[in-house]
Amino acid sequence: MDDNQAAAFLWKQCCYFHLARIPSEKEKVLSNIISNQVRIANQYKECQNIITDFEEIPYAIIKGAVLADQIYPSVGYRISKVLFFQA
Repeated sequence: MDDNQAAAFLWKQCCYFHLARIPSEKEKVLSNIISNQVRIANQYKECQNIITDFEEIPYAIIKGAVLADQIYPSVGYRISKVLFFQA
């Protein structure tokens, strides 16, 4: 698989972490990472009360940006296609 094929697959999966490692995609992906980080920061701000409530629950399923933040260097490297908050 060459870089173009890999890039096409990774863009379809919204996997910015690996796209950032492909030189021809780096500038475009960094722009997307930054905008995604801003969007996620706004989502965290909107959900702060709910997130605080989860701290009191002994067990919770955590996914999306919260899980990605634990896996990748920072939020924004992976988009959750399941849920998008509209401001």
